[in-house]
Amino acid sequence: MSYSLVLTYIATGAICQFIGYCMLSPGPPFKVIILAYTIIGVGESLQNVQANAFVAALGSNSKLGFLHASYGPCAKNMTNFMAN
Repeated sequence: MSYSLVLTYIATGAICQFIGYCMLSPGPPFKVIILAYTIIGVGESLQNVQANAFVAALGSNSKLGFLHASYGPCAKNMTNFMAN
């Protein structure tokens, strides 16, 4: 994958997140909130893909394993934080 393509994915993900959060800031109606979170999700997924590709390119499967293993505890901590 070329360097310019990687930067394009990272920039597109950041722009999607920026647009989505700008849409949420004025407190819009519910339909706009759904659209904004969809755009934010696309942006976050693009950046997640690039993080996985970067770690996979490091050449060690254990590093990619640690990256994927961190998803579970982080999700559990966020669930506990949001529930309290």
